[in-house]
Amino acid sequence: MRKAYKLLYYFILILILYVPVFSQNDNENRIVVNESTFDSGTMSTPEPTVQKTSPSQSINEVGSESDNNGISPEAKEKTPEQIENEVGDLFKEGKKYYDKEDYDGAAAIWERIIQNYPTSKQLYNIKYFLANAYQYEGDYDKAILTFQKVLAEKPKGDLSDETRYRLANCYSNQQKYNYADEIYKDIISKNPDSKSSIRAYTSMAIIYIRQRNYKRAENIFRNIIKYFPNSQDEINARFQLASLLAQTNRFKSAVKEYTVIEYKFSNTEWAPRAAIDIGDTYKLAGDIEMAKEAYNRVMFQYYSKENYVHEAEEKINSLKNVQEINEKVYDEEQ
Repeated sequence: MRKAYKLLYYFILILILYVPVFSQNDNENRIVVNESTFDSGTMSTPEPTVQKTSPSQSINEVGSESDNNGISPEAKEKTPEQIENEVGDLFKEGKKYYDKEDYDGAAAIWERIIQNYPTSKQLYNIKYFLANAYQYEGDYDKAILTFQKVLAEKPKGDLSDETRYRLANCYSNQQKYNYADEIYKDIISKNPDSKSSIRAYTSMAIIYIRQRNYKRAENIFRNIIKYFPNSQDEINARFQLASLLAQTNRFKSAVKEYTVIEYKFSNTEWAPRAAIDIGDTYKLAGDIEMAKEAYNRVMFQYYSKENYVHEAEEKINSLKNVQEINEKVYDEEQ
């Protein structure tokens, strides 16, 4: 029995002496085992690796170390100057298409600029030209939306009047005449004596013609002629008025307006143009002989204007065909 107690006493003593030693070593030399080093086919224990990363090492330091090891960092943002240079080059590239009347090609480039460079200071002008491209392509919905964005960005900007005018034209082409008329009147009220106002008046008159309100259209043209004499505006208004008179079967009055243009502005390109239109008016009236006489006069009076001479010759030949057809119809009726 005593021998049993002695054995128990020595066993307890051993536990008291050795357990703190193992516990202390465990705290001082913590071991990290990399589980991936175990071979699934064996029971051998891998060599332990001591974790060397200090808890105080920052995340930024780790990232920097990764970069030094060849990992490519994300591309840095371009400087404002670089952005503006790239935008300027791309805009010019789009303008080449625009000038060649490839409006789809221009729009594709300018749309990418707006998407990829939203902070560029050039977007105001680019949006304006983009809206023009949409308008020329007949995509009036996109044009209207883009013109509205231009106006929202700079209501009193350098392009605001032109933008409003083009916006109204888009509505007019969509036959939304009330919207267009309202914008034209707004342009006129803000700058009644400006070029923009004259164009707005003319565009309003065209709307009235489409609506068969010929009297109001005629009044506008006559007022422009009255208040802006001896100007390009008078020439444009007289041509518009003459065309309106011819459309409403007032052929003599139309010829009179074209004749005024021809003689009052005899030193301009508009004179032979008016002379050609005189022949067209007689043709429209059914007076083939007077039409032929008018075209012949163009050939002799403006012999140095080859393009008008050639046009007059073609129209005389077309009159021969018309006359032959009329004679044939007359003979059949008899």
